[in-house]
Amino acid sequence: MWVISRGAPGGRRPLILLTTALWACGGGGPGSDDAARVALWAGGYELDVERRVIEAYERENPGTRVVLESAPTGYEERLLTSITSGHPPDVFLMDGPDIPTFVDRGLAVDLAPYLDELGFDSEQVFPQVLEA
Repeated sequence: MWVISRGAPGGRRPLILLTTALWACGGGGPGSDDAARVALWAGGYELDVERRVIEAYERENPGTRVVLESAPTGYEERLLTSITSGHPPDVFLMDGPDIPTFVDRGLAVDLAPYLDELGFDSEQVFPQVLEA
């Protein structure tokens, strides 16, 4: 599960985090018979940004298909329901004020150990994002 906060419209943060999440998920690679599928839930202004990032990512990773599901209203409720029912999205975006709800319920994962293992360069992300 990925907990990703979003920044201001058009800002660097959504692009960096989505790219990081997709990069970490990997892909089937050229010639792979099994295409990986990553479901991404988004709503509001970030949809256009995600579409552009997804198109670029799929071009560079032909064995991976990213499915963008829009959730313009009822996002938090839909997300909570999907997680508690055992069918969460692979990647989702979240505003800062909503994060404590998910953390308090034990529904968030600290990604630091995974990112360190993958050699992720934290200097490329705003410190506030990593602290969230």
